Amino acid sequence: AEQRKKKLVIQYGGEGKAIPLNDIYYMESRNHNIILYLKNGNMEYYAKIGDLEEELAGQFYRIHRVTVCIMVSQ
Repeated sequence: AEQRKKKLVIQYGGEGKAIPLNDIYYMESRNHNIILYLKNGNMEYYAKIGDLEEELAGQFYRIHRVTVCIMVSQ
């Protein structure tokens, strides 16, 4: 059975930060940064949107070249 991720681990402020996927509404790519739109505000960090899309395949889906992903509840 496929194991689904429950958290996204990012480099933020020089350290690893685990973001629960349930807290992410959607993500956007802007100027080589990813902006996470979260339940409690926004967070921006450096990453490639293609890598993020691949890491979260099946849990988030790319809907546009820039506005990358949208959460689909399963």
